[in-house]
Amino acid sequence: MDFREKENFYGRIRVVCDRFGDYIQRNILHRAYQGLFHRVLRLSIAKKLLLSYLPLSILLIVISLYSLSRLDKLNTINTAGLHTHIPMMDITEDMSDTLLDQELYAGRYAIMQSPEMLALFWEKSQEFEDLTKQIEAIMEGADTVISKDILSLHNKYNDLNNELFSLTGKTTPKETMAIADRIEAAQSAITIHIENIHDKALRAQNSGILTATETGHRAFQILSLLCVLGIVLGIGTAAIISRTIFTSIRKLKKATKSVSNGEFKKMKMHAPIEDNDELGELAYAFNDMIARLKELDTMHLDMSPLTRLPGGVAIEDTLKKRLIEKRPVSLCLADLDNFKAFNDRYGYSMGNEMIVATAEIVKAAVKKHGGLDDFVGHIGGDDFIVITAPKSHSRICTEIIKRFDDLAPSFYSEEDRAQGCIEGKTRQGQDISYPLASISIAVVTNTHHNFSCHIEMSEEVAELKGCAKAITGSNFVVDKRRDDYGADKAISEDRSLH
Repeated sequence: MDFREKENFYGRIRVVCDRFGDYIQRNILHRAYQGLFHRVLRLSIAKKLLLSYLPLSILLIVISLYSLSRLDKLNTINTAGLHTHIPMMDITEDMSDTLLDQELYAGRYAIMQSPEMLALFWEKSQEFEDLTKQIEAIMEGADTVISKDILSLHNKYNDLNNELFSLTGKTTPKETMAIADRIEAAQSAITIHIENIHDKALRAQNSGILTATETGHRAFQILSLLCVLGIVLGIGTAAIISRTIFTSIRKLKKATKSVSNGEFKKMKMHAPIEDNDELGELAYAFNDMIARLKELDTMHLDMSPLTRLPGGVAIEDTLKKRLIEKRPVSLCLADLDNFKAFNDRYGYSMGNEMIVATAEIVKAAVKKHGGLDDFVGHIGGDDFIVITAPKSHSRICTEIIKRFDDLAPSFYSEEDRAQGCIEGKTRQGQDISYPLASISIAVVTNTHHNFSCHIEMSEEVAELKGCAKAITGSNFVVDKRRDDYGADKAISEDRSLH
């Protein structure tokens, strides 16, 4: 084989290799990429998030460990400052003040010879010794020599003052001045020692602040770099996740917009997403939400527009359910007394304010003394309903009456409050006085009487309300009807609070 034939042969081999390489690139690698991509797409959202957030999680762990190490160092510095340096400076300042107080009381005693001044002098001396012991406790033996020197000088200072006290009036002025000079020298020595301790603590505190500043600056630089890296990873992760779930999110967004526009009543109960992943489950939960919204819409139509409390339908449903479940129930009906006179005098706006305030009082009393499933409703006008347990109704009613009686007078003018009533006229033009508003509460329980239905219980509490309103002032009346007394007999309890 000559040279030209060999060149043609190797050329054909190169062509075959290039084609084989192109085949591998176009088919095998592409198929491998497509297979991997489809496997990722088939993963649940939780696994997709876990896979895409793995690098970010590792970065967060690094950031957290580094931050904790820096925080631990800063905590050590701050602890030293808070428990050692700052207390040392505070104590030394107190010692200086105490020493000056001793000097002051010693001078006053020398002039007035008052036993009280002498007692104060020794009291401050004991206080100084206690502060010295505190320094020893903080130093933990590091500078006990200094504290012992201070204590020794202070004892000498006390001895010199004691000597001066005992010789007062018995020595010449020259001898007195000599002792005073020695006292001043001892005091100056003590002050120098105290200032040395204070300056040492101050230098240590400033050094700690400088170290903390440098540590914080370095940590800021490193954490900033890591955060930038985290932002980059986060953007990449968001791009990957949005590509896989954007379509499902868009469908849910469209359905949510329909709900927000109030079109949920016409929406068919079907899942807008057919996937079996978490978004599919969310779609089914969305259907449940639509059903619940329809129920809430019905309740909203029944709700009081003034107090935002449930109305008659919700009250009946709640009472009916508890009676069917044979739960102990107390049905409390609260009604405002003399509210019409107040409304006529001050107008419907002030009347609405009193109604809203009463609703807040009832809710607050139930929250304070009732159970988690206690119910508060507003029948309309000035009538409110509380459904609670028999063990709670007494405390709830007492709290409602107390709060209402405290608040109600604030709705009246000073003149009406001073009179304790409202002056008005009847339809016949006769003068009449209406007392200030009060609240009457009727309470019916099924503790000793089995009601056949919620209607019977409602009728009973409405009848009992008349008894409560016949009593002057705020009160609550509890029906103690028992089955063994018969339908025409009842035991009632009247509790008036004045």
